[in-house]
Order: sequence, then structure tokens, then C-alpha cells
Amino acid sequence: MSKAKQRTKAGCFTYAIDSHFVSHSAARGIEYELLHHFQLHFLSGLLSPVWNQTQFLEYRDQVMDLFLTVASVKHAVLASSASNKYMLSRDSRYEKLALGYYSQAVKEVNAALQELCSEQTIPSNALLWGKDKHVNPSTHVAGAMALINARLNHNPSSLSITRAIDRVALESVIYQAFLLSTGRPLTPSFFIHPRCLSRIESLLEPAKSPQSSPILSLPLSLYRLIWDIVELCHDPTHTEERAIQHLALELARWENSVLQSNPTASPNPKSAESRHACFQTLYVIAASILFGWISGSLAVPLTMQFPVLARSVLPTRLPPWQMRHALSLLNQPEVVDPWAQSFLAAWPILIFGLAARSKGEAMLIRDVLVRMRDRMGYGFAQRTLGELEVEWRAKWKW
Repeated sequence: MSKAKQRTKAGCFTYAIDSHFVSHSAARGIEYELLHHFQLHFLSGLLSPVWNQTQFLEYRDQVMDLFLTVASVKHAVLASSASNKYMLSRDSRYEKLALGYYSQAVKEVNAALQELCSEQTIPSNALLWGKDKHVNPSTHVAGAMALINARLNHNPSSLSITRAIDRVALESVIYQAFLLSTGRPLTPSFFIHPRCLSRIESLLEPAKSPQSSPILSLPLSLYRLIWDIVELCHDPTHTEERAIQHLALELARWENSVLQSNPTASPNPKSAESRHACFQTLYVIAASILFGWISGSLAVPLTMQFPVLARSVLPTRLPPWQMRHALSLLNQPEVVDPWAQSFLAAWPILIFGLAARSKGEAMLIRDVLVRMRDRMGYGFAQRTLGELEVEWRAKWKW
């Protein structure tokens, strides 16, 4: 048995760290500490920084209700909080706790799924809640999308977004699927069935402003555009010329909106609208870089190999401008500080890192990722940094 042993006693779990069982009262103290961290620190980092404060408080209360009534949610919360504390402190005790709580949550979810299969009922929202920090997340995201499909197939009206927690659950699945399918954009290994994505999108469509979106924050059409570009990376030979031209024209409209809004101007760091506009600019620039690699108008990163589209398929494109605008924003502390405290910046920063043209640019991007990791304890930032450093070493023989 591993050091992170666990046993059940009166519904509570005690954990062995370095082969010494923590007492019942100490275990409760650990739970209180992790719950306090989750509520006051970790939870805000999981959600969009511009989400409506009233809905945020409603969501927090709904999570706490589930924490008290659904064991799998309780242990998922504790596992996530312990994992985040480990990322921030590098104290191995929290890593062991996170693994113990996570293991228990998985057992409880599996038991609930077996019960669903035997009773042929529809999954509850509690099964959609939670984040995986320790194993391949693609298994969990694919499973969450399967649960959503099961509910839609059984009874479409059962999957509503009338409560804050409902919208967070659905948007979390969409965003995690986005990260998985675009996190290695030129060599994707996770794919989403377009019909499933469209069905989920139809449920989320009522969100008309960033303030009403707890996770995605940006327009769904922009995420869908990036998805389509990544699909083009995967297999450009099976895409019709007309579809490619449509994609290029749609991207051009987003690019023009960025250029006309003057993203290099210093924003008001206290303005939620200004911060949100910066995030949208980041994603548009990153999408433009990605499409530029495919079209051949921008140099392909050294370690990335994929087919390049025939330039005759594409409309005339502007000279490379993307990194100039991206770096002008990255050089502004009043812009970078809010980014370093939000998960939304992680994906475009990855693209900028792949597109870095010098050691100086790489160091600037590295600094942003280090700040994200140190301030948020965000594992994706740490993984991104590690992968980019491999790329940079290959480029410049570091």
C-alpha cells in the first residue's frame, strides 16, 4: 500500500503521510484549511475575472451545498485545493493529500456511474463538476462530454443552465476540451465531434456578454474559429478550398477589429472591460499566428512539422504584424499583471512562445508564464513553460 493510505471511518477519511496516520481531528483541520484556501484563493482563479460578482457568489454557495451533500464533489474540491497549494508551496505533503483525495473522488464517481448504468437514469450535474490535476485529463473531458451527450439524448431539457453552477459545469467542459485540442496546436491528439460541440454551444448561446460567462468569457465564435484552424493543421488536404477561404475571411474580420482598436494603447488596468478587450486581442493575435503557420506566410516553429496549404487558396495577407502587437502588450506591466492572475492568458501565451524569434522575446514570455505559475499555481502554465523551453533550446542551443 502506498504512503498516501486511506481508510473510511464514520464517513470521514484519514490519510497516512510518511506512514503515520493523521488523527481524526487533524484530518478535519486539514479539510478546513483546504476548504478555506479553495473559497478565498483558488476558486476565483478558476473563473473568468470579469464574471458577474452576484453570480460568482451564487456559484460559490451552490458548490458548498454540493460539498456538504455529495462525497465525490467534496473530495474533488479538497483534491483541487491541495494540488493548488502544492503548486504554490512545493510542499510534498499537499501533493500526497491531493492524490489521496483525488483517488477517493474517482472511486465515488465510478460507483455513481455504475449505478447510472444499472438504473438507466440521467447523470446529475455533480458528475460534471471537478478538475483533474494528476492524470491525463483527456479521459475526464471525454467522459464529461459523453455524460452531457447522454443527458441530451435522454432528455434535452434536463441539461439546463438556469443556475450559475450549471453554466460553470458546461463552460468548464468546453474550455478544457479547447485546451486539450489546441494545447499542442500543430500536432493535436484530442478531437471533439462537431455535432456534440454544436449541441453544447446551443445551450450556452444565451450568454450575450463577458460578464455572464464564468469560464469562456470570449465569444464562442472566436473559440470555434480557433478550433477550425487547428482542424486545418491536423489535415489540410481534406478541407475544401471554399471552406479555407471562408476561414481566412472570418479571421481577417477579427484581425481588423484588433488593428482598429489599437491594442498597443495602454489600457486602464482597473477596468474590467479593458481587461476583457486585452484577452480578446490575445486570442485573435494567437489565432492569426496559427493560421499564418498553415498558410506559409509565417515561419513554422523549428520543432513543428505539418503540411502547409497552397498560398493560392488564400486571400492576400498583411506582412507579419502579430508578434509586434503581442510584444507591445507583454511589455506593459499594467496589462501583464491581470493576465498573470487569469487562466485565460495561458493558451495565447503558448502560441507566442512558439512564435518567439529571439532569446529576448522568449525571456519576456517566460517571465509571464513564471508569474502565472507562481501567483495562481496553475499547472497548465508550468507544463507550457516546460514544453516551450524544449523548443527554445532547440532553436538557440540553450
